[in-house]
Amino acid sequence: MLKYKIIFYLIILNLIFSFQNLGAGTGRIYGKVKTTNNETFEGWIRWDKHETFWDDYLDATKKYFIESDWDEKILLKVYGPYKIYRDEKDFRTNSQVALQFGHISKIIKKSSSSALIELKDGRQLFVNSAGGDIGSGNRGIEVCDLDFGKISIDWNNFESVEFMEEKSKYRKQKNTNDVYRLYGLVKTRGEDEFKGFIMWDNDECLSTDILNGKYRGRDMEIPFANIFIIRRDSPTTSLVEMKNGTRFTLSASNDVGQGHRGIVVKDPEYGEIHIPWNDFEAIEFFERETKYLLDYNDFTGGKPLFGEVLTRDRQIFKGYICWDNDETFTSDVLDGKLKSFDANLEFGSIYSIEYHSRRAAIIELWNGNRFELSGSNDVDDRNMGIYIMKKNGAFQKLDWEAFQKVIFSR
Repeated sequence: MLKYKIIFYLIILNLIFSFQNLGAGTGRIYGKVKTTNNETFEGWIRWDKHETFWDDYLDATKKYFIESDWDEKILLKVYGPYKIYRDEKDFRTNSQVALQFGHISKIIKKSSSSALIELKDGRQLFVNSAGGDIGSGNRGIEVCDLDFGKISIDWNNFESVEFMEEKSKYRKQKNTNDVYRLYGLVKTRGEDEFKGFIMWDNDECLSTDILNGKYRGRDMEIPFANIFIIRRDSPTTSLVEMKNGTRFTLSASNDVGQGHRGIVVKDPEYGEIHIPWNDFEAIEFFERETKYLLDYNDFTGGKPLFGEVLTRDRQIFKGYICWDNDETFTSDVLDGKLKSFDANLEFGSIYSIEYHSRRAAIIELWNGNRFELSGSNDVDDRNMGIYIMKKNGAFQKLDWEAFQKVIFSR
């Protein structure tokens, strides 16, 4: 009798987990795209043919805020419920912006090279092209619409997109569980290791994506779901080991050799790490990982940076913070080099930043991880100023040599 009870409970648990998986989000970008022909398509979205998940970054050049006020001193309304007065020499009309797609509610095309971005918290950004994400350099906005199939819309035919939580019928499709985000461990030639979600060749990130190359003169197209290990064999070739144990060397493709655009690893210990092909040694792909997947509702649009700033002469200033005369929100990105690798971190993941030298800072994340970043004006003496807006409305500006440490509030 006990045996049957155990079997019964196991069946019930299996059903519970099955229903939970059906209801779980895929982490994929989802929305409604409108074209200039007044057509509307809704479904999973792949932006510029590679940004696929809510925590992928949209890159652009930020001009100014739509709501900004101006006068002869240039008054800039900075992201939050406060204003900073600056001299004209301090003001930058152009700066790079990187935003995770989950923070965005709408993108509206304004021209062949510009767009208006509306964030979840109501902010609006007018942005220009900075690569392929905005403007005619965009390689296509793919929509996987269950009614129409896969549609690719170029920038000329694109009018707007409204992002939203994916509908349950997409999560519950039969083949949804067959398509998952690539996850693995990357080893570098310098013996560093990074583990997280993977974007291969700055492009492939799904189990159904294809690795291309030639083997003994034959064209090969291999789904990443079938691959166990890829190892750099030479500057132009890679050794591929399949999950069934088969091994072979691929060549003649930027997927496995020269022309490779690098491996992006979303490592929760460090942020987003970019590993160039010349530094790559090997990658081992793991089974599906859902622990770190984020859904649309996990993003808020961000909130103003707030915290305590300690100076080199032991003064403490508390208030809203504008970092590097540019970043003022938790959804903004701090960038630098982790050893020789480019790293991007959302300010919302950062607990503190501490002066280390003229050329570097120590970053501590809310998860407790500490490491040194360098090679960027965000974290060295090229920093264009740390502004603190105090409660009385006055602000304090610190240069890099006067700054000691900031501890952010949540």
